Amino acid sequence: MPKKPKKKPKVITNEELVKKYGPFKEIGRDRESVLLAEGKWKHIFTVKGEDSDEHEDGYVMHAHVGHGLVNVDAVFESTKPLPEELRIDDFWFDDHLKAP
Repeated sequence: MPKKPKKKPKVITNEELVKKYGPFKEIGRDRESVLLAEGKWKHIFTVKGEDSDEHEDGYVMHAHVGHGLVNVDAVFESTKPLPEELRIDDFWFDDHLKAP
């Protein structure tokens, strides 16, 4: 059986993210577990960081929909379900999503 082609990541700005799917609130792992158990993983927005030689500060943050196991800097709950292909490869916190 042929594999389904992967969906192309959906790229949007923080402002668009909040306008379409917010407001967001920062949550802990306990609330994240509840959302997962309820099948509401599309309401989880995970921010992860990693070392990067490509960025002058040596660090880059990524954000994606759903649960993340490692290198998690923050987890947010969205008001509306997020599209599963949504991913932000160079994420930053601003006035719309406050840094933890």
